Amino acid sequence: MSGVWRSLLWKEWREQRFKLLAITLFTATIVAWPWLFDSNGTLYEAFVVIGFFCILSLGLFVGASLAASERSQRTVGFLQSLTHSTRRTAIAKLVMAALTVASPGVVLFVAVKVWESLGYIPANHGISAAAFAAIAWAAFSFAIWVAAIAVNLDDEVRAGAVGFLAVALFWGVFAVAVDQWLPASEELIQAMAASGPGGPLLISIEICEAPQREFALLPPRPIGRLVVLAAISTLAMALLYVWHFGRVAPAQRKSVESTAKSVVPAWLAPPMRKAWNAILWKQCCESLPLSMLGAGAILCVSVFIAVASRGDQGGILRDGLLAMSIPVWILIGGLVTIVSGIGLWLDDLRPELHMFWRSRPIATGQWFVLKFATSAIITLATLALPSLVIYGLLTAFGERPVWNLYGGDDWRMPVLLALISQFGFFCVAAAFMAATRRPMVSALLTIFTAAGFGFCLLPPFSLEATGSAVVIAAISAIATAAGWLCIRNDWAIGR
Repeated sequence: MSGVWRSLLWKEWREQRFKLLAITLFTATIVAWPWLFDSNGTLYEAFVVIGFFCILSLGLFVGASLAASERSQRTVGFLQSLTHSTRRTAIAKLVMAALTVASPGVVLFVAVKVWESLGYIPANHGISAAAFAAIAWAAFSFAIWVAAIAVNLDDEVRAGAVGFLAVALFWGVFAVAVDQWLPASEELIQAMAASGPGGPLLISIEICEAPQREFALLPPRPIGRLVVLAAISTLAMALLYVWHFGRVAPAQRKSVESTAKSVVPAWLAPPMRKAWNAILWKQCCESLPLSMLGAGAILCVSVFIAVASRGDQGGILRDGLLAMSIPVWILIGGLVTIVSGIGLWLDDLRPELHMFWRSRPIATGQWFVLKFATSAIITLATLALPSLVIYGLLTAFGERPVWNLYGGDDWRMPVLLALISQFGFFCVAAAFMAATRRPMVSALLTIFTAAGFGFCLLPPFSLEATGSAVVIAAISAIATAAGWLCIRNDWAIGR
């Protein structure tokens, strides 16, 4: 291997090693506790859930890092100035990304074999090495789709949001196609699924179901066509990423006179007299666009799914639009609150801007409280608007009473728990961002914290909704205090 390739791979290893370590340790910690689950079947199902969770989280955040890490760290200009092509850097990034997303599959495979030998999992569970390889491939497929769609964006947060929305749109269209074409065009649906982001997951499902089909004396399904389609899709997105990586507009040279004139633009309003007004206005301008984008996505996805799955009842308001909007709000809202918590400190903790804020006659506590409270309120309130609007339409034009839309009080506690959970996502993400100053690492740690709570606290302690809300509120308070200490004392891990 030449010196250039060795240097590029070493550079990518240095950037991905903490993600790789965090992902591997998280997976190993979860699968090392079989006594948290009640039975062999529950343990097996937990492994499946962990694998699917790793596909989504790894694909999204590793893909976002592939797409925008160089621009966010402002090193893309240096890469363009080197003698070798930026495509070599892109290939090196893909190699290290493949190793990173494959690590949970390796850990899960080893754990399954260990617990199988100890009797915790039946020997005929049907998960082969080929199935785990397909799961790792699915994670890489999801990552390369996100990277190819969001390549060369300014930062990882925007890249992750854009990539996730594009992938969600693809699978939304797929859901409509399934509703319209099955069972007449099952082969076409399978081909579409295998060609999409995370498509190799279908191959792993077919491999796991092969022993059951054989036991039921059913003919085996050929997966060669699915493997070819998934390989073509992954290769096409990889080539698209390599081709476009690093192709940003060159910097325009300006004369000294024009630069000096542009320092004081004429369109800026006069400075605000009170510091809290300026902080509130700045934070509203930063938080409101992202939260409005998330609210629009919640509304569009809810209406889209409700229209596609409605029956013959004659009206979309009578076909469970509210029941559809709340799960969509919980899912998309959780992601948006994580992004919003990271974005709270994404720009203000950059060295040049952070030193500017430190030099202003503004108390650190006032700055922290105003930014934190403003961003949290705007994000949570805006994300809840679609469901509230649909609820208002139901009460105005529907035929059910205001307090009987969900059959009594059954819906209130899940909605309240979801709202508290989203606030917890926001607090934990903001705390990790204040401590690490790395958006992708903060996002992964936030998701791992949430998954650890779900896997490690809920099964052994059997926490109900009230107990879960209390624990989430406590975690949120601890995270907020930790973030405040990091901001006040200017602490940062690894700096």
